[in-house]
Amino acid sequence: MSRQTGYPVAVLAMLILQVVALVAQPPSIGGDDFKSSTEYSNDFIQDQRFASAISLESSQSEDGSIVVIVSANMDSQVSLEIHSPYIFDMPLARHSEHELDSGDQLSFNITKYPTEGDVDITIVAKATTSEGYSFREQMTITEDTLFPGDECYFRMTLSEAIDEGCAESTIRPKSTSSKTGTGSYITGKFEYEDREFDETGFTGVNPYLPIRMADVEVFDNSTGTVLATTHTNNQGVFNTTISLTTATDIAARVLTSSEGSQRLFNQTVTKTPSTGGTVYSLTSSTYEDNQPGANIDFTSVPVQATSSGVAGAFNVFDMAEFAESYVENLTSQPAPLNLTLYWTAGEGTTGSKWYDLNGHVYLCGTSDDDDSYDDVVILHEIGHYIHLSYSGSPAYYGGHSLTGTYDLRLGFTEGVGTFFAGAIRDYMGLDKPLIYIETTGTNLRFSGFSIFSNTDVIGGYSNSTFTAMDAGNEATVGHVIFDLVDDTYTNDGSLGVDDDTISLPNMQGDQMVFDVFVAIKDNESTASVVNGKRISLETFYDYWAILHPSYASAFQQILLDHDVEYQEDAMEPDNSSATATWIETDGSTYHHTYFASGDDDWSKFNATSGTEYLIKTRDLDNGADTFLQVYDTDGTTLLSTNDDESSDSVASAIQFTASADATYYVRTNRSADAIPIGEYGDFDLTIYDINHPVITTLSPSSGSVNGGYQVEITGENFESGATVKFGVYTVTDVTWNSATSLNVTVPANVPGYADITLINALTSDGITPQGTLTDGFEYTGSPLNPSISSISPDFGDYTGSTEVTITGDYLIDGLTTALGSNTLSSVTVVDAKTIQATVQSVPRGVHTVIVTNPNGASSSIVNAFESTLTDIATVGSTFVSGSPLQNTITFTEDVRMSDLYVHVNISHPIVSAKLNLTLETPSGKMIALFDEIQVANETFHWESGFDSIFGYNDYPSEALYQLKGESSLGSWTLHASSSSSSTNTLHSWGVTFLEYRHRDHADQVYCTAEYRNHVMSFDSVNGDLLFRSKFVGSFDYDVAV
Repeated sequence: MSRQTGYPVAVLAMLILQVVALVAQPPSIGGDDFKSSTEYSNDFIQDQRFASAISLESSQSEDGSIVVIVSANMDSQVSLEIHSPYIFDMPLARHSEHELDSGDQLSFNITKYPTEGDVDITIVAKATTSEGYSFREQMTITEDTLFPGDECYFRMTLSEAIDEGCAESTIRPKSTSSKTGTGSYITGKFEYEDREFDETGFTGVNPYLPIRMADVEVFDNSTGTVLATTHTNNQGVFNTTISLTTATDIAARVLTSSEGSQRLFNQTVTKTPSTGGTVYSLTSSTYEDNQPGANIDFTSVPVQATSSGVAGAFNVFDMAEFAESYVENLTSQPAPLNLTLYWTAGEGTTGSKWYDLNGHVYLCGTSDDDDSYDDVVILHEIGHYIHLSYSGSPAYYGGHSLTGTYDLRLGFTEGVGTFFAGAIRDYMGLDKPLIYIETTGTNLRFSGFSIFSNTDVIGGYSNSTFTAMDAGNEATVGHVIFDLVDDTYTNDGSLGVDDDTISLPNMQGDQMVFDVFVAIKDNESTASVVNGKRISLETFYDYWAILHPSYASAFQQILLDHDVEYQEDAMEPDNSSATATWIETDGSTYHHTYFASGDDDWSKFNATSGTEYLIKTRDLDNGADTFLQVYDTDGTTLLSTNDDESSDSVASAIQFTASADATYYVRTNRSADAIPIGEYGDFDLTIYDINHPVITTLSPSSGSVNGGYQVEITGENFESGATVKFGVYTVTDVTWNSATSLNVTVPANVPGYADITLINALTSDGITPQGTLTDGFEYTGSPLNPSISSISPDFGDYTGSTEVTITGDYLIDGLTTALGSNTLSSVTVVDAKTIQATVQSVPRGVHTVIVTNPNGASSSIVNAFESTLTDIATVGSTFVSGSPLQNTITFTEDVRMSDLYVHVNISHPIVSAKLNLTLETPSGKMIALFDEIQVANETFHWESGFDSIFGYNDYPSEALYQLKGESSLGSWTLHASSSSSSTNTLHSWGVTFLEYRHRDHADQVYCTAEYRNHVMSFDSVNGDLLFRSKFVGSFDYDVAV
């Protein structure tokens, strides 16, 4: 990476002219807990700051009162706020307004009470100049500010500070150092090896750069005693004085810490906690037998850290230094938490990088992913630190990618992190500042976020065209905010041209953006909530418009250029039934935005009586969450509503059948939450006739129960590929002739009338168009012989009753059902393929299921049902992380097992927690039923629990049939635990002992399970799932194959 040091003469000339210009900063919004400076800094001369319109001073008079002087540097309207519980008297109200001309001073005295003791008075001055610029200054008066003792100046040399009593000769001495003796002047320079990179990876250019603003210790190499501490300057140079009485071996080391130059972050780079957590150091040569009064100077031959040594740690430190320097141009307020960056070469295990919300950035590169020179990655994580130190936190985190669209809060958090990375790189004068590049430490891992030729243009991975612009996408968020701070001099690939509508020089845009972040923090009513909604890009836009109204429309255009529509749609005004816009019922789409907050969009359409329409919102973007309503012809009578069309979608859909030829109304508005994630968003509205098929005739309309002959069906809206059913039997031979005719081969059935149903293909909106002709075909002749194929469940408690379902064919009313010689008394024929029955108490054993039609024809399944020992315990107890639950059932009846089923009904929080269920046998054997599985369904959405029978309709982590041959006698215990601190509930559990049957299986086949850390075992012949088993890899997150 190359740090730009020189600028064109024309640019410098413009900057000199701009230094005299005032930079606009709007008034702070909300409370005063956050103390923000209004100082502005030249982009290139960091120590020269723009003057404020107002300044504050305080002192103590001879009579003990406190004198406050407010000085105006420009013609200004000044608002003063004075906060303290210690004020006894003063001539001003605690909140007062004053008009001051440039050069005016407002002086007043404050008498505190009690007159002795602590002083704690805060004065906030807000000045608005006649040109409309706004400034804020704040002063806190304490005993220290009133009685500072000897004057200590920031620009003192170390020796001056020691002479004046303002500093000690060491900051972190390892042992006491004598201050007597002859002085020796020590100076030197430290550098580290940088590695420049671009979108293709490392370029091979490795310049040596100064180690800036880092702590330095001069020490006795023989004893380890620290003789002096100081810090390097921006050129990597340090100087200090030590006192020696005898010849001493002297060395100096520079550290990856900044205790000696604390400003805003007090940053430190250390090894990861697991590898010691110590700072890195680079040590000079030892100057042996250095005589008292002899000076040491190695500035001309700098001590250099190489990339094969500790240079990576100093590069991380330098990134933090650049970030701090950037923020110093925007505020003088120190961050509430010191910044610590953890990095150890090759010692990470996950390769993850993150900010932990407590001032700690983790750069846990693995042996093949060294993060120490991934400057953008480092700055992205520091960006999180800056964001969450000076603004409100969205408090939503998770996995993400550059091209993914996520919750608005996550997209905002990650986008802001990369915005700060780009803004800092722009401040450093680097080419292509807004780009995300990660390496392995050797080669390019990936790059993206922007187009390589012009990083002002959003891009996907590897320079690909970007198609996911959305307020929930981090690249979108990063780009729209960066467009507020870049200008014509940004080296983005189009130098001299700003690709957006806002171009502000001298970091004015950076300051305005920073003010927005501060305002969000100032107006945070509860954690992560501002003005009644969660913090996201919407919040940023809201406060940009409040603080910078003259740039609001320009920002709207920047957002629109990135497909974020924070503006009214073309249908407005349409906020009532009286102003509803006409829409067609042909499937056309009508684009809407929810803007501003609380927007309602009304539409109207002409409907035909008896026609069913699908009314739907689709293509929801930028956090839209629709709520859909249909109103009657009067525009006031509500007929139907829908919030979410499914559990997986916040779009809305209503299937509506018109009762008359008339005009109906559709209203869409934002789905309401107690604390909404957002209030804006955009979507398309569409409506169309579902076009259900209509069956009018069958020819012929009757025939034999045996089937096998042809029938023509006529009607409307028939589609090729349609399915036809005669009662419960699906036709296997369908010939489509046209939209009004098809031929089918009639399936066999039971005697009587059958409904004829025609089903067209599922639409893209999930609608199944279908039509039914009731009693459309008559089957004649004697009934066919019945046939049964299964009973479910195929077991039950021999002492109680069990509800079962029997499936088969040609089942008719009046049939009888029996288990062996035991005829069932409660039997219902649901249809020609289904019987529902109740199995009453029958002796233990296996029983043949027999079904007999009234004509005596029968069908049976040998040994299909086992009546056996079962016990289910109602529990209702809860458990949480650290407090597991166990419940015991004791059996006194002896059953020799062939197999075992375990019933479990449990609920748990919808979080990514691990659930553990283990069965303990009377002999003490532990069998895992659900082995620390992160509970998710087949689409990986977290479930809130399950009611399962392990071994029957769910599959245990370990095979239960391993207990074959053991006895039921004794106490059986279920152990339940969870990694979640939220409440889990075991509602009930139980055991069924199978005495006569068990699951026979062929060879087992293993493959990856749908649950993390697990494999599955399958029967190699029929594909039945037998059990799951846990596999723990190196990092406890491997999926076994």
